[in-house]
Amino acid sequence: MTGFVRPIATLALSLAVISGCGGAPPVVTPTARPTETEDVSTVAPNPTTAEPAATPVAPTDSTGLMDPAVDWPTTVTVTLSTGRFVDEFAQGTFTSARTARNCENDMLSPRGFGFGFPHDAEGADVEDVSFGAQELLPGTSTSSFNISVSISAAAAGGLHPLTSLDPSDPKSGASGTAQLSVAAGGARTLVVDVADKDGVSIRLTAICSPK
Repeated sequence: MTGFVRPIATLALSLAVISGCGGAPPVVTPTARPTETEDVSTVAPNPTTAEPAATPVAPTDSTGLMDPAVDWPTTVTVTLSTGRFVDEFAQGTFTSARTARNCENDMLSPRGFGFGFPHDAEGADVEDVSFGAQELLPGTSTSSFNISVSISAAAAGGLHPLTSLDPSDPKSGASGTAQLSVAAGGARTLVVDVADKDGVSIRLTAICSPK
């Protein structure tokens, strides 16, 4: 009996080993990852809005020189005061309408302004107005200028017909302002208000209209 036991035990052990090794095959881990799908954003990017181009600044009356204005129809109103020099200079308000000798940029100072009135003084109460400023463009004013006004002897009543003031000269003792403007239709208006330390004064408004 002893000769048959070992083979049977050996066979049983072999079957046990085979049985233990049997069953489902081992799980194989894939070495390649499945293709990943990226999430696609459904939010559209904000469109880039171009900044509007800056609107160029339109030129104003004060940015350029004026056209020549010779013999333009002009009305001048001037008020004169003698200050402390009573009965020595013409005093009062005088008005004349004639053509101006000039009403434009000063020939010697391109940024200045010159006004001369009238072209023909015959019969005019305001026989002469001469104004000059080295720096006076439309839409601006200045405190540096000179002006003289001559009234006819008849209108002045025998008094000294000429009144002259020069704020551009610090030694003169005169001060004031002169303003130049241009209307839409082209008319040019010069307004002057000046006086000296003695009270002698000139207030003038001259309007030059295109022909």
